Amino acid sequence: MIHEANEVSLVIQLQKSVTEWVKDIRFTLSKISSESPTLAEMSTTPKVYKYYLPERTPDKAELRRIRADDKQFAPDATPLYPAIIIRPSGGSEDDDSDNGTSYAETKIDIVILVSEYNQENRYSFLLLANKLIRQQLKRIPRKVLAQAYVLQPSLDWQIYDNDQDPLASLTLTTTWRYDMPAGNVGDFEGFFK
Repeated sequence: MIHEANEVSLVIQLQKSVTEWVKDIRFTLSKISSESPTLAEMSTTPKVYKYYLPERTPDKAELRRIRADDKQFAPDATPLYPAIIIRPSGGSEDDDSDNGTSYAETKIDIVILVSEYNQENRYSFLLLANKLIRQQLKRIPRKVLAQAYVLQPSLDWQIYDNDQDPLASLTLTTTWRYDMPAGNVGDFEGFFK
């Protein structure tokens, strides 16, 4: 079944795809909770979010666990970074008078966030994740995602150095085109599923 093409559905489809693409890469964590951390405690796979990072709950008591190997207390909280955010950043809509359909173009930012105290690693991780995602975007069969969204040729990216140390981010901007039947007001119920 092909769902109506819209920005919300595009973000959902990209979140699913990017999650699959980055499932095997690991980023080192910026802080370690033990002097002899395990490999799992030293690195993690990035979480992929829609629109924004999840809201933090500072009033919630931190859960703790005891590591079996050295009986040290270690935080049992999922780290916020590394993270990838999928969100729309702009778009346009136009009519194709030859065939009586409308089409939309939506720019989607894929924002990669890492927290790494070693600056060399910070940029290496950003560039690695950027390259991996760009390669996977180019491998989408016929450049069509979810049978509806056509990836346009231009992939732009930029590193933002104005973030607070040790946080760094890279934004990869993609443009997607999809057809919209003329006069269709849309399935608004589908937006809230």
